[in-house]
Amino acid sequence: MYQALLDSLSEWNAVKTDRQKLQSAYLVLIVAAIFVAGIISLLNADFSRQAVYAVFILVTAFVTNFVAWSLLRTTLLDKLDARAPQPRPTAARTVRRSSSK
Repeated sequence: MYQALLDSLSEWNAVKTDRQKLQSAYLVLIVAAIFVAGIISLLNADFSRQAVYAVFILVTAFVTNFVAWSLLRTTLLDKLDARAPQPRPTAARTVRRSSSK
């Protein structure tokens, strides 16, 4: 079970980009904070409101990060990728051998 978890995490690390990893971390934090705020609401209503406010801050950070990456990607990164010089295919070189007799 533990090895399967490590294997899936290493595969996830290899497949996802840094932006996708950051967004996933934000989502995990938001879900965990909502869960904690729900548990706290059973014990103390005032403190649970503060926990919900913290969740709101996490959601705001998630949305801000998403918008910033989207704008950066559409305005700058795609244009840089289009302008990047494409490598030219190189023709196979023929080597002349000198015949020595």
